[in-house]
Amino acid sequence: SDDILYPDSIDILKKLSVNNDLYLITARNNVKKTYEQLKALKINQYFEEIKIVTSDKRSTNAKSDFLIENKVKCVGDTEVDYEAAKLAKIDFYYRFGGFRSMKFLSNLNVKEFDLNFFV
Repeated sequence: SDDILYPDSIDILKKLSVNNDLYLITARNNVKKTYEQLKALKINQYFEEIKIVTSDKRSTNAKSDFLIENKVKCVGDTEVDYEAAKLAKIDFYYRFGGFRSMKFLSNLNVKEFDLNFFV
């Protein structure tokens, strides 16, 4: 199925991309379809680089390697994103409204994404 954006995603990407290089790292099994979706959603233009890793048990390590290589902060909405940032020893900011509840994530002691921190 096709992904949908959070309602404020385009606005956030526009604001963040003014003074920041943005990187998208996502775990998917169909690379071609992913690029097509990004283009259809009109968000590919905001990213300096788009990295697609295979969605499997190695996803966390693949994402972590990318984070280390690019020396970036990580904003995510999945446990894999959190684990990748933890493995890379970098800051992780959770995009609430994602796959997990606030209660679940509060047990992990994660920081909530705040646009003002990045712009």
